[in-house]
Amino acid sequence: MEYFLSLFKIIVLLAVLAGISYFLVKKNKQANRTRKSENDLIKLKDTLLISHQLRAVLLEAEGEKVLAIISNNDIRTVSLKGKNDQNEALFRELLLKEETKENA
Repeated sequence: MEYFLSLFKIIVLLAVLAGISYFLVKKNKQANRTRKSENDLIKLKDTLLISHQLRAVLLEAEGEKVLAIISNNDIRTVSLKGKNDQNEALFRELLLKEETKENA
């Protein structure tokens, strides 16, 4: 009987540790997604991993949204203020350039 009791205690302890780990990982992921600067002037809104060398980051700086394309060699930014057609064309051009660099 003592064997089952000690086995039950170990299982309960492992379940508690798993619950705590899950909570901490979930909290850490949420904190990383919505980072802010000390003065609240720059906020990280979202990040998209396009490939292992290419990442798109949506930032908000002083109320203006900015899309940054980050690769190993370069950082390109596009302001999301103004006409959407121009921004979309510029974004596609930047993305195409970065993908061709990556594939070469």
